[in-house]
Parts: sequence; structure tokens; C-alpha cells
Amino acid sequence: MGWRDVLSTGLVRVANTLRTESISAATPAREPIQQTQIQPAPYRSAAHRETDPGGPRQREFSAQKPFSRNEWEVGDDQVALNLCEQGQLQLAVQLCEAMLADGVISGLLDTRSSGLLKLPVKVTGDEELVSELTGVSKTNQDARSGLLWRMFPLATLARIIQFGIMLGAGVGYFVQGPDDPCPILHVIEHQFLVHRRDAEGIYHLFYRTASEGEVEIIAGDGRWFVFAPYGLQRFWVYGKWRAVSRFWLLKNASVEQRETWGQRLARGVMWVTAPGSSNEDERNAMTNFLSSVIAPPVLTMLTGWSLDVKDVQGRGFEVWKDGKDDSNDEIRMALSGQLVTSGGQTLGFGSGNIFADIAQTLIDSNAESLSESIHFHGLEPWADRRGLCGPWVEWDTV
Repeated sequence: MGWRDVLSTGLVRVANTLRTESISAATPAREPIQQTQIQPAPYRSAAHRETDPGGPRQREFSAQKPFSRNEWEVGDDQVALNLCEQGQLQLAVQLCEAMLADGVISGLLDTRSSGLLKLPVKVTGDEELVSELTGVSKTNQDARSGLLWRMFPLATLARIIQFGIMLGAGVGYFVQGPDDPCPILHVIEHQFLVHRRDAEGIYHLFYRTASEGEVEIIAGDGRWFVFAPYGLQRFWVYGKWRAVSRFWLLKNASVEQRETWGQRLARGVMWVTAPGSSNEDERNAMTNFLSSVIAPPVLTMLTGWSLDVKDVQGRGFEVWKDGKDDSNDEIRMALSGQLVTSGGQTLGFGSGNIFADIAQTLIDSNAESLSESIHFHGLEPWADRRGLCGPWVEWDTV
């Protein structure tokens, strides 16, 4: 059988199969599947409906893997700013994270974040909601046992506050399982924040996830929480990272130069005097031998064999020490509003005023901005789902 016959036979078999399996005109059509119309819960906005337990906005995001950058050079802060203006915030965030290893920066940020959260807090609003948030009742007077601290974990809030101060915006999102009494705030990996401008010149902020791509951040929609103490529009320009990172980079350079000076010159120079009859190979051999068994640098001179130690008279280390001290002063000024002390003066925890060394205006501003973010981005959507007005949370900074 030739290929023409095979092809003809195959086509005939296909036609017969289709003819056998076809539905005749007398066969009734299949009943369409009845779609059950699910009525949404009586929430007052689409944004709030999307926060239903088990809904798409209740699960935790699959974040990309962040990484730290260890090597920094003077001028990297300007590179980070240029990238921020182009929409990429990763380098600026890496710089903020690297600066947390500095004792001065870390200490001041801890005071302005965790210290603020430890101040007395007052919740006002609907009596039922206030009781749930604070946990205070006739039988329970523990103001920290309510839903407020479950909804806003202290460690999460502290990290968001620190990014709000340094980067200009700290971002989190709410997760609520079917058995959770309230949504719980999670912090994002800020390295994967990006922004773009629309045709009207308005900036839109996105979070780049591992599985869902870029997700737009809309503060107050029941899903997102944003703490932007200097305003959300171009927040990276007003974050303290620009004022702090410049002097942190200079401080690192000064520390490295001083350490190098200390390792090579602080203990003096071994001075070897060689006889004029020695040849170059003998002098090099003596220099190499002494360099391998003692720490100070070794120099060889001609006269006669002898050893001596010469103190280095240069004062370069003082320049680097002054550079470090000046950088610390600038960092303290940027983060505290004044030159604070690190010893000899307490921060006033016993008297209730833990910010004795921090400018009161900075603390008041942070407390007010945080109160607004918690109200509009967290408590208002939570209360609105129950048809109530969101309470206010305020910290006593006085």
C-alpha cells in the first residue's frame, strides 16, 4: 500500500469517527451549570471585602530573598539617590540596613522606635472596640493584653518605624487567617520596593514579590500599612538616610585608615643598621627575617649591624580620630536633633521621660504620624467591617 492509500484510509476513519460521535438534532442540549450567586458580606467598600478571612489579601506574601552588601565606598550614597529617583530603592535600603551595624545609629533608632512604643498609650473611641483593643475590663486591668498588640506586634512596629525614619517610609501588610480575631501586621522586605510615576505625575509604590510579581501598595485599603513621617510623596528624598549615610561612609573610611595606621606604625619602626661591607642580598635577608618574626615594619641602613626602634612622629591618626568624632556628631544631630551623650547622663527611664536626650519635637512628630497610620491604615478598616468608627491610639510623649 502506497502512502496515498494510507492517507486516504486514515481520512476515511477520522470522518467516520466524527460522524458516529456527533450529537443529532434530536438530542437535547446539556443543561447549563447553574452558577450560585454569592452575596458579598455587608461591608461598605470593595477594599474591605477583599480582607475577608481566606480571601486573596489575607495570606502572607512570598517575598524575594534579600541580600546584604558589605563593601561600601564614599559616594555610594549619591549612587543610591540617583537609583531612587529612577524608581529603584534597593541600594538605599541596603545602605540603611548596613548602617544598623553602627552603634550610634542603632542606639538612637532603637530609642526613637522601641522606646516610643514603651511609652504610656491611650486608646479612645467606641467603648466596645476600646475594650477589645486594650483588654481592660472590670476583671482585667492589663492594658497590654488586648487585640491592639496582637494586631500591631511591637517588634514589627519598631522595624517599620526605623525604616520610616531612615528611608522615609516603613511599609507593612495585614494577614488574617480564618481563626484569627483580627488582622496581624507583617513587615515587608523593603529592598524590593519600587515606584513609578503615572501620566499625571503621581508616584505609585509597588512591592516586588517572588510569586505574584509587582503588587501596588495602597495605604488604607485594609491590606497595606505605611508609616511615612515626612509624607509619602518622594519620601526617599526626606528620609534621614541621606544625612546619616554620608557621614557614616566617611566614618568607616576614617576607622579603616586609623586601623591600618595602628597595625603598621603605632608600635614604631624597627631600624636595622648594617655594616658597609654587607652586600644587598645580606641586607635583604636580614630585613626579611626580622619582618617575619616581629610586628613593626623593618628598615635597613648602612653603618654597622645594630637594632633600634624608632617612634613614628606623625599625627595622622588624630586626623582620622577627629573625622570619626565629627561624623558621630553629625549622625547624632540628624537622628536626635541635638548632640546627645552616651555616658554620664541617663535617658530618664526612672522619671518616665525616656527622651531626655532626644529633641521633643522629633518624638512628638513620630508619635503623631504613627497614630495616624494606625488609625487610618489599620483600625479604621478593621472597625468599618463591623459598621463602627475606628478608634485612635495615642502615645503620651510628655
